[in-house]
Amino acid sequence: MPYNNTFHKTYTGELGLKTDVALTVYTRMDDEKLDGKFEKADLIYVGGGDTVFLLNHWKETGLDRRILNAYHNGKVIAGLSAGAICWFEKMYTDSETVTGASVPYAVYPAMGLLRGGACPHYNERRADFAEAIPEGEDWLCVENNAAVVFKNEQLLGALKNGGSAFWVRKEGGKIIEKEINDGKTLF
Repeated sequence: MPYNNTFHKTYTGELGLKTDVALTVYTRMDDEKLDGKFEKADLIYVGGGDTVFLLNHWKETGLDRRILNAYHNGKVIAGLSAGAICWFEKMYTDSETVTGASVPYAVYPAMGLLRGGACPHYNERRADFAEAIPEGEDWLCVENNAAVVFKNEQLLGALKNGGSAFWVRKEGGKIIEKEINDGKTLF
């Protein structure tokens, strides 16, 4: 089932929310229609996938500008996996695997709305991540079945359903993890 159908099934069918999708990869939407979707939205949700492609596509099509405008006008932005890490200054992503590169994960620049870097699926990437990140940078790492909540670029805390979220930093070649409970656990 295509991602957008799964999205509608879950959020409309199971949760009873009114949803709409802006499909922009394989078709070009009319700018006026696309602007209308953003104006009507209470929340902008970004799903998972190839984060590097996603951000490049947004820049090419002006979606980045629309999303930033929506955010600065009070719309909630949210996402999972690629859609969660794109908001930070840096992201640890597996986008390289899509292009067949030998390095499965790498650090890339992201949108820069939130300070530091972000890594999704941390429980699956912990060992590779430790090798990849530079010394002295703050990274927000979220395991599967966990989420983090920000308000006005400030971390409020973590939501957990079997996973955890951590502030992670490399110092002296060693990884230091601080589990996030209330949002105040920054280095």
